[in-house]
Amino acid sequence: MKYSKNLYTTTIYLLVSIIIFFTIFTLMSRPSIVSAELSSEPEKLDKVTLQLKWRHQFQFAGYYAAVEKGFYSQAGLDVKIFQSMDEDPSKKVLEGKADFGIAMSDLILLRNKGHKIVALAAIYQHSPLVLLVPKKTGINNVHALSNKRVMIEPHSAELFAYLEYERMNPSKMIIYPHSYHTEDLVNGKVDAMSAYSTDEPFMLKKNNIDYNIFSPRSGGIDFYGDTLYTLESQIQEHPKRVDAFLQASLKGWQYALNNSEEIIDLILSKYSKRHSREHLLFESQKTKQLIMPNVVEIGYMNPGRWRYIAEVYKSMNMIPQNFSLEDFLYEKNTNHEQKWIIISIISAFLVVLFAFLITAYFVRLNIKLKKEIKKRKVSDDRLLESERALTTLMQNLPGMAYRCENNIKWTMLFVSAGCFDLTGYKSSELCNDSKIIYGDLIHPEDQQMVWQTVQSALKEKKAFELTYRIIDKSGNQKWVREQGLGVFKETGEIIALEGLITDITEYKCTLEKLEQAKKAAEIANQAKNTFLANMSHEIRSPISGIIGMSKMIINISSEKEVQDNLKSVLDTAKSLSNIINDILDLSKIEDKKLKMLSIDFNLSETLNQLMGIFSYAIENKGLDFKLLIHPDVPQNLNGDPNRLIQVLRNLLSNAIKFTDEGMIQIKVVEIKNGKNLKLQFTVSDTGIGIPKNKIADIFEKFTQIDTTYSKKYAGTGLGLSISKELVELMGGNIWVESTEGKGTDFFFNVYFKKAEIVQKKIDSKPINLRPKSSKALFKKILIAEDDRLNQKSITYFLKKEGFEIFIAENGIQVLELLKKFSFDLILMDIQMPVMDGLEATKRIRNSTTDEFDTDIPIIALTAYAMKGDREKMIASGMTDYIAKPVRMNDLVSKIKAIMVNQ
Repeated sequence: MKYSKNLYTTTIYLLVSIIIFFTIFTLMSRPSIVSAELSSEPEKLDKVTLQLKWRHQFQFAGYYAAVEKGFYSQAGLDVKIFQSMDEDPSKKVLEGKADFGIAMSDLILLRNKGHKIVALAAIYQHSPLVLLVPKKTGINNVHALSNKRVMIEPHSAELFAYLEYERMNPSKMIIYPHSYHTEDLVNGKVDAMSAYSTDEPFMLKKNNIDYNIFSPRSGGIDFYGDTLYTLESQIQEHPKRVDAFLQASLKGWQYALNNSEEIIDLILSKYSKRHSREHLLFESQKTKQLIMPNVVEIGYMNPGRWRYIAEVYKSMNMIPQNFSLEDFLYEKNTNHEQKWIIISIISAFLVVLFAFLITAYFVRLNIKLKKEIKKRKVSDDRLLESERALTTLMQNLPGMAYRCENNIKWTMLFVSAGCFDLTGYKSSELCNDSKIIYGDLIHPEDQQMVWQTVQSALKEKKAFELTYRIIDKSGNQKWVREQGLGVFKETGEIIALEGLITDITEYKCTLEKLEQAKKAAEIANQAKNTFLANMSHEIRSPISGIIGMSKMIINISSEKEVQDNLKSVLDTAKSLSNIINDILDLSKIEDKKLKMLSIDFNLSETLNQLMGIFSYAIENKGLDFKLLIHPDVPQNLNGDPNRLIQVLRNLLSNAIKFTDEGMIQIKVVEIKNGKNLKLQFTVSDTGIGIPKNKIADIFEKFTQIDTTYSKKYAGTGLGLSISKELVELMGGNIWVESTEGKGTDFFFNVYFKKAEIVQKKIDSKPINLRPKSSKALFKKILIAEDDRLNQKSITYFLKKEGFEIFIAENGIQVLELLKKFSFDLILMDIQMPVMDGLEATKRIRNSTTDEFDTDIPIIALTAYAMKGDREKMIASGMTDYIAKPVRMNDLVSKIKAIMVNQ
């Protein structure tokens, strides 16, 4: 009987559905009657909402004008305008809370996520989004943003595309969340920020702060700015409304741009006094430049340009390669209503058909309901038993075990005894919100985060773990870690949450102290590296000039006294250069940035070259010098010969310095050590020796024997420290044995591999690469160098090699000379006034006119000699690199090699 009654009821419902369907069909097939009935009613304005993307300002002037001048009401629309209050404005449109919205070109990204976004009109022909940088920061190009504090707002894909085009990795910047307060830039809290060129620069201008603007357009990234949009459903359901709203809005924009001051008064009186009149006038002027009403029709959209924007997003892997712009751009369709009627009829029929099909399902489901209720009762009984067992277990756990409801209060159904130590409240006071609500104990700033984190985990039916702050009964703030999971019914409905909350305040405090210490160390290390880089540059440049001029005058002068004096100057300058190199090596070692080579070399040849370097100094002091290599020592090795030479050079320099008579000796033997090739080097001298009480500290940084020796023997005390670090990097160790007054022996062991390929001895004599023809002798070289000493010395030696020399003191002069003359090669200093070498090189390489030879060889001639500087120069377009102080033989060899290859 029950089954028959249910079937009877279902049949009645089905018949009623069919009657309703035919009634709708009849009415829709007689549009004249409907329209007649509608026309008999008084005309009402159609209510429409527009969601702005930001707060009220001149950026949205056209919409205010359309309201004030009645353009919307004339179109039959009652438009309400809502400003954005820091939330995502597009969310209001996507959720149907607003009919129309305003966004940037990232509408494509929303379309890609499945939202049926339709772009109606591009109001701003160019995007106002830029990077704003005060000039006082010294940031003159986007590459200078490396290691700088930068605030970038959400939806800034075009800025990241610009940085990628400029080969500037955003990970090198210190990116802060955007505060939307220009004061942070004025006060120096950050070095740069994303901004609208129509708005934020006013604050800097008002405060007399000069600024730079880095626009994506300068890198070829030209996106649309503010774009009016809606959803496909809005167009399908209200096609006339969409068209009326669009036309009235464009009319409003035309009026606003022609009557800016009137609309500014309107904004100040009815919408917002957040900006001053002067600020709004600035914004209106900048806005006109981006809308370009005298060039293109307001709201014009070029499908090809949208395809270009989509290609940029594809190149950044933000949308798939097969993404299509189909149905993305608005097209008015006069047959839309007829199509919608047909779609509605078909949809109604399908609904009735679907209702009929599911009726049978519900009838069968009704029969099974009683059995399901019985099963659920059994399940509930089992659940109660599980809860009792779980409660017993939780009471013996550390911290506070709990069971609570899934609501914003986190109403506790059970808490273990550990709740008193954690919160200061007893179990009876927390349970069922009897005296205190646990949700109120959570720090106000963390409440939303806790809710969202737990709900996200429950949605995916996963366990959750999070840390947050609570305020205990005494008012003390504590950090806690919560681990828990949801308890669900078989149907998927949430029953409760169960978990454990533990006090981690002490751990958190320790972590914060460690983080602060780490940041302080990083800041100190960065300051050290910056100082070393600046010191290296500022000292290398004048040293280069001193060395160059000294060599030039020695070449010119025939007076022995002058030559001897200048050789002393030359030796002193080279000594200073070596000190700088030692300091930089020490810095690299401390920062773990020193890399060891693994190349084949010949041991005898390497040591003979070392003897050649020191032969003059040894002979000048009248000392004997011996090199003893045991016959069993392999000659062809694989390792880092440069660092081996550096260690031996430091030890030999000390031996020569502290030995006035007798002998200096280098001895090499093999230490048998299984498969590994281990060599022991000994550097011995018959000098003054080292006191026993000083031997333990001899390898410490900046350590010398004592003040007496320091006065007599020059040095920084870095050589032995660096030698120890280098030996250890090569897998060995170093030690010293000495007898005061008799001499010293330095020993060190290092590991090598046997060379796979026997190296042939290379003739070290310079190759004469100068062309034989007289015409080729006079190759033109342009030297870009602002230091007069370096100009003179480099010019002198290059002229001796047969080159014709021209001088430029900055990048601008380089570009001007390249327009007037043809050159074969440029020697480009990096740090110059007016325009630096990197910018000049960039302009030469990127030139699209015939003013410059974009392939002209450019050698970086710079005092920047830190790790990574060479790679940076080559990446910027330089052909080669040579560091100051310049070794003229090396420079001439590079020049000739490049010219021969040409």
